[in-house]
Amino acid sequence: MIGGAAEFAMPKLLNPLLPLHRYFAFKTDDPAVVLQHLLHIADQNMSAVRPLKGERYFTVSNVFRFGEPDHSSILKSFTTTGHQADGGPQRDFRVLIARTRPLRITVGRNLRELAPMPAIGLCPASEYTIETSGHNLMLRVPVSRIEAVLRLLDPDADMTKIRDRHFMDPSIKGLDLLLDLISHTMRCIDQEVDGIIDLPAFKAAYDELLVLRAAQVLANATAPGDRAAGANEKPLLRRSIEFINARANGPISLADLAHHCGASLRTLQILFRRELECTITQYILRTRLERAHSILKMASPGTSITAVALQCGFNHLSQFAQSYRSAFGELPSTTLRRGRWEQVSLGDSPASDVRQ
Repeated sequence: MIGGAAEFAMPKLLNPLLPLHRYFAFKTDDPAVVLQHLLHIADQNMSAVRPLKGERYFTVSNVFRFGEPDHSSILKSFTTTGHQADGGPQRDFRVLIARTRPLRITVGRNLRELAPMPAIGLCPASEYTIETSGHNLMLRVPVSRIEAVLRLLDPDADMTKIRDRHFMDPSIKGLDLLLDLISHTMRCIDQEVDGIIDLPAFKAAYDELLVLRAAQVLANATAPGDRAAGANEKPLLRRSIEFINARANGPISLADLAHHCGASLRTLQILFRRELECTITQYILRTRLERAHSILKMASPGTSITAVALQCGFNHLSQFAQSYRSAFGELPSTTLRRGRWEQVSLGDSPASDVRQ
């Protein structure tokens, strides 16, 4: 307990085994203590906390940090008999999850309610008033982490405008996946042994997944999935294909592809789906398989399938063979053997074996 409040019994409304229960932050019946927590622990710009009338006030909160507050995410589980809180402009990305009772947020004259299902919604960036009771969850992600990913997904996205336009809107594409990830992450935190949870690698891995999912939500909200073709998209597609062809024999970074073309990865994905009827990853695989097919058909004696696979950017022979068979209806060894016999019929020396 913090703030020097007298000891008291927990109301029956509140479940003592809240998510993140091993990462207790505080319990109190003093709104000033809650405000102190929001300002200094959850890093929220709040100016006042008021208990709802007619309720004996009580709040309990648990907080899990994935690393240093300025550079990593925070998961917060809190239950309250009910309060209103006034928030100033919020720089960082936040989502709220209503689990047992509705959450209400007002921005200016715009009041929106998040009904518990549980349901998930964005917090606004502008000044707001929130009314909450029951059990709720919050994810906070530093703005610097979100912006870094958004520059890849959609460099034109304005995070402030998106959050103010779509706050408390549970229909944004990708919010359901973010909710699933948050729920899964909390189950791991609560059920895994302490040694795993405390590993920096565990925290960093889940932190990165949460950041990526959160950025994807904002990218989905910033523009419709179906964009009209622009006059400059054919050169953009050509640059993308040239980049892939030049690097098909090795690793291809989608981030490097987007940077090379001067477009967001989201824009390129939409372009590939519309013009080539495939994803970028599918196109890369197709390019590598066609290159391998051509080499195997014209292979010289002594050529091995493993060497061809590596030459065309495949690091796993079994995966190469499976993908090759799906694309061409036969194994690489069959193509190689037939190609050698065709060369024999044209006067070349036969090869006695097919090397793997």
